[in-house]
Amino acid sequence: MAFLSRELRAQQAVLPLDWRGRRARRIVLSARAQRILWIGWLLIWIFALLAGVELYSRRYLRVDWVMGRRPVQPYLAFGDFYEGLPLEVMQEREGPECYGYRQAGSIFVHSFEARVESAAERGTFLFQDRAELANLAPRADLTRIFVLGGSVASGTGASAIEKRWYVALERALSDRLGHTVRAVPAAMGAYVSTQERLVLDLMVLPRRPDAVIILDGFNDAIEPAEFGARPGDPYNQGVFYEDAYHSVSFALKKWLAQRSYFCRYLLHRSLQSSLEANRRAILADPRRVANYAQSVASVYLDNVLRMLQTCAQNHVRCMVFVQPARALTLRRAGMAAPLDSAEQLGLLAYEEVLRRVHSLPAGTPLYDLTAALDALDARDLFLDSAHFRDRGHAAIAEAMFPVVARVLRQDFAKHRGAWTPKPRVAAATTPHRAALAGNHP
Repeated sequence: MAFLSRELRAQQAVLPLDWRGRRARRIVLSARAQRILWIGWLLIWIFALLAGVELYSRRYLRVDWVMGRRPVQPYLAFGDFYEGLPLEVMQEREGPECYGYRQAGSIFVHSFEARVESAAERGTFLFQDRAELANLAPRADLTRIFVLGGSVASGTGASAIEKRWYVALERALSDRLGHTVRAVPAAMGAYVSTQERLVLDLMVLPRRPDAVIILDGFNDAIEPAEFGARPGDPYNQGVFYEDAYHSVSFALKKWLAQRSYFCRYLLHRSLQSSLEANRRAILADPRRVANYAQSVASVYLDNVLRMLQTCAQNHVRCMVFVQPARALTLRRAGMAAPLDSAEQLGLLAYEEVLRRVHSLPAGTPLYDLTAALDALDARDLFLDSAHFRDRGHAAIAEAMFPVVARVLRQDFAKHRGAWTPKPRVAAATTPHRAALAGNHP
């Protein structure tokens, strides 16, 4: 630009004067100056175009950051902590300083200003608005049921907290049993059964629950297909492997995607394309399809059966419910919709899981909840492929009720002495309740 200024001044010095004694405005630039000016205008237009694309992307292309917005959890890989809140608020409530860390140069170090009693202290983020209830000492006048699972177990999809399935269930149990029953959510969106095992051992059992309900299965079945993860691994494990072990180019893409919604969108499209190619390759090979379904079922059943065993060893009653999936419910109702490649693989895994569940010995507290909704109009139950509307939450609570009530009644009679329940109000047995209650004695 300095070159252009010098050339303009030089040309103005030799231009003739007009009748008012001013230099003429006509300037003819050299070829070099024209190229420089053209490049300058081109850069301005490119910058303006990129700025417009970025503004459009921020407004209309709402793509979550592929590495996850969730703060890192030391044992469980990730956690929502407080869904919907800015990262700054999450850090204030669950950041490193909350657990005794302080920044020392380029690292956080533990200060040991206070004593650490148990790893269970790191589990507060799981319990949503019921952390105080989760940390209560056991009481004879209160039964606490801890709920494990993914987003459905945590209540996602309900229009209000009081519409969540576990709130409806605790109300029905308290009314039926004449005894205060409270449910404590210890679930987290996208968690699979491996993470639930860790939650049970590290966060739930140290709090001495009276009973445990596990509502899961969907994430174990669908996430390996949807995100390319190994069965039992966190959903975003493959992305972290790419970040840690593979290419320098991904580090650049990550840096750009963290700062630009448009670059984030392009990276998201690239990852989705790679995942879709992997799913189609699996579906094209019957051997790999069989491996997918059997691997998912093996890992899931191994995890939940070990959780049942762990609870039994700790004298805690535990019930596992395989949650419904929209694709399975619609197909059984004769309203099957076209499935994408991830749903196709997930449905095959579901069928294998259910086949193995129904072959377990009688009395195993592992229940097929998918059959509980078959008699209902499925069109108004689901919010999406996994989550439920208010009516679906109510149906889940009603389906679970007879099983959980029977288990609590037996446990109370065994460990807390004589107990007289409230008189049962006669009511017609709903089809989905009868279907669930007949799965296992």
